[in-house]
Amino acid sequence: MKTWVEPHKSMVLTDAFTDYSISYIERPFGANSCETALVKNGECFALEGDFRKDYEEIYDQGFDACKMFYDEMKKDFGSYAIENKKSR
Repeated sequence: MKTWVEPHKSMVLTDAFTDYSISYIERPFGANSCETALVKNGECFALEGDFRKDYEEIYDQGFDACKMFYDEMKKDFGSYAIENKKSR
C-alpha cells in the first residue's frame, strides 16, 4: 500500500514493493515554495510546484508512467537546481 510519510519537514510517497518514490518538500522562500520529485536509484527528477495529486493518480502504474509525467511537465516546471543530481 502506498502512503505519504513525513521525514524531516518533507513528505515521501512510497510503497514497500517499489524501487522508486515521490518526494515533496516545502521551502520557506522563493517564487515556487514547493517541489515534487520522482526519485529512483539516487536520481532525482524534480518539478517546481505541488504535483502530489498527479503522482498519486499514476504511482501504481509504475516508474515509467511517473517518468513520462515528469518528462511532459519538465519544460514548464523543471527544477534546474537539482535536476538529475544524485540524492544524498
